Amino acid sequence: MTLNRLGWIKRRARKIERFYGVARKLAIYDARLDYLAFQGAPQLKLVQS
Repeated sequence: MTLNRLGWIKRRARKIERFYGVARKLAIYDARLDYLAFQGAPQLKLVQS
């Protein structure tokens, strides 16, 4: 993992944690999913509902 990616995930997790009031581990997990979605990860499939 590059420093740029780690920094993005850490900042995003902090925002999620503060805005939604969730635990740090959950915020990091969600931030990682967001990063993968924004980067267009081939193993992650987004479904429009």
